[in-house]
Amino acid sequence: MLTIDNNDITFDDFINVTENEYKVELGSNAKLRIVKSRQVIDKLIETNTISYGVTTGFGSLSNVNIPLSDINKLQYNLIESSAVGVGEPAPRNIILGMYLLRLKCITNGNSGVRLSTVNKIIEAINKQFLPLVPIQGTLGASGDLCTLSHLFLGLLGKGQAYDSETKSYVDAKIILDKLEIEPLTLEAKEGLGLINGTQFITSYMAHT
Repeated sequence: MLTIDNNDITFDDFINVTENEYKVELGSNAKLRIVKSRQVIDKLIETNTISYGVTTGFGSLSNVNIPLSDINKLQYNLIESSAVGVGEPAPRNIILGMYLLRLKCITNGNSGVRLSTVNKIIEAINKQFLPLVPIQGTLGASGDLCTLSHLFLGLLGKGQAYDSETKSYVDAKIILDKLEIEPLTLEAKEGLGLINGTQFITSYMAHT
């Protein structure tokens, strides 16, 4: 079992999770940082404060204010529109590495992602839920937006995921049901908080 708290992830930790099927849990300090980070986002929404990617659009649409009734939908749209990869599926160890590295980044307390969403990532690691993440494709200048979008698209119950019984990719919702995982839901800032990173590149590098 790997506990993520105030500790750094060592290379051995990484390999134990991605290759040796170690499970993951959160420590109390990590939980506290996540909750405090989310409180910042909730306050922005409560006060209707203009904040990039929270109450505004992205990129060239950063000057467009999003109605409060649509701020959750904005996060779904971001992930669905960015999941445009092509090519062969990334292997199991790469997928698990992406989860783990993104999880560690979020637990630093700077992403504004809810604790329930973090727990969903942990559940995906521990139950070996493997979305289809095409290995080719990028988007914009913020790292692995495309591949990370495919990673979390699967947890939303969309796209495809690996079925260990048939050794093929099927509808992600079917595998979520098999593994008894409720689909991920998104609230303000969470789509951006999940996919703005370089965890696909880093996972590949670590396994090279």
